[in-house]
Amino acid sequence: MKPKPQTKAEKLAEKLEKLAKKMMDVGAEMEYYGGFGEMTGHGRELIGAGRIVQSWVKEIGKYK
Repeated sequence: MKPKPQTKAEKLAEKLEKLAKKMMDVGAEMEYYGGFGEMTGHGRELIGAGRIVQSWVKEIGKYK
């Protein structure tokens, strides 16, 4: 049985999910290696931005 093709919204949501994961992974690395310096704060900001991107994925799901 052939899988159902993805809609444009589903493709966008998939790309955003990957982006959010990457942002949070890199942010966590920045936070860890930043110690108590400025890089730690930037890592936390990147993690927060990744969470925002995740919320966009949820919004896209509402409009499928």
